[in-house]
Amino acid sequence: MAKKHLGALVLAAAAAGAAAAGISYFVKYKSFHKELDEEFHDFEDDGEDGDEEPAERTYVSISPDKAGEKADEAVSACAEAAGDAADTAADAAEDAADAAADMAENAADAVEEAADDILKAAEDAAEKATTTIEEATD
Repeated sequence: MAKKHLGALVLAAAAAGAAAAGISYFVKYKSFHKELDEEFHDFEDDGEDGDEEPAERTYVSISPDKAGEKADEAVSACAEAAGDAADTAADAAEDAADAAADMAENAADAVEEAADDILKAAEDAAEKATTTIEEATD
């Protein structure tokens, strides 16, 4: 019998919880809707009075003399920058050529030294061979 009453008690508690949740949701929705409606009405009339005149539009005039001067200044600045870039490139090319010449000279010196060493070794080998042949024939 206790199990029967326990099930009814759980069912009643669930129904009461669902009812409380529904009421809470309804109250929150109603207050949110009321605040939203008030904010909407606060901004409803902004900028629509019609009594205000539109802002006056102004234009900036550009004289041909000033435009020509600015264009000339820009052209001279570009020409100066191009000249600087050309000088820098020429200096870099000269440095690269000097470095290549130095490397070629170092390589030539190394080859010459190696050739001298090989020649000396060949002369030594020929002399030893001659000595060995002379000793063998005696």
